[in-house]
Amino acid sequence: MRVHSARRTWSSVLFGLALAAVPLAVHAQGAAPLKLSITIQRQATGPVITITGSNFTANGPVKLTGSPPPNTSQAIAFGPIKADANGAFSVRKEMQCTSKSQDDGFLEVTFTAIDETSARRSTARENATPWICQ
Repeated sequence: MRVHSARRTWSSVLFGLALAAVPLAVHAQGAAPLKLSITIQRQATGPVITITGSNFTANGPVKLTGSPPPNTSQAIAFGPIKADANGAFSVRKEMQCTSKSQDDGFLEVTFTAIDETSARRSTARENATPWICQ
């Protein structure tokens, strides 16, 4: 009689754990995709970059980087970023021009934002022309 009771108890526990995991899986699949928007203003001294993001974890940390611009080996760092209560952020950075070659305008700079809470990421690519000195 006890064996039957123990089986029923373990079955109930396993069933309960399975049910508890369902909302987590649904939440992860149903999360809105991260959005990343890049605006670059070209100036004589170099680009002014504005990056906005949305659908990140509310009040969570975001790691934002950019691939090295033309004629450099240094990635673009944006420092610590924290999404607001709605999961959005906006960052502005002024940079120096890095190249005098018009051919470098055909290159791309890739920006990546990582939601450090969920490990989700979003990328955006921009033409490298703003990094060409005028």
